[in-house]
Amino acid sequence: MLHKRSPILVHIPINLNEFPDEFESLPAGKYVFVIESTEQKPTNDGKSEKLVVKMKVDDPSSPMHGRGMQAHISFKLPILLKQLCLGAGVPFDSNGLDSSALIGKHVQGIVKASTYTDANTQEVKESSNIDKFVFEKK
Repeated sequence: MLHKRSPILVHIPINLNEFPDEFESLPAGKYVFVIESTEQKPTNDGKSEKLVVKMKVDDPSSPMHGRGMQAHISFKLPILLKQLCLGAGVPFDSNGLDSSALIGKHVQGIVKASTYTDANTQEVKESSNIDKFVFEKK
């Protein structure tokens, strides 16, 4: 016989009044990011792999300082991954790269904003994506 458990109520010490009611995308522009983590995952359709790069704006003079962003970089179109490595100063060769070497590195990225229609609510929403990473051409 299964016994139904009573829910456990836990106090969460966070002032939710300090946060907006909705998530706001990072506005279009050029930002300095610090890379916090990388993870290889299958793409949504399962036909390829991607690198998910979690990063934060790291520029104390910017009002966006501390804002997080993720870049989903498909291995089918590795140009963005090459730009990321070049911009962060992470070496690679014909055998590939160690994505953990990206963690803690700084890189400049150009964020592009776009709009889309939510399939469930039909609301027009905004999203932000990395358009490219900046690096010095040799």
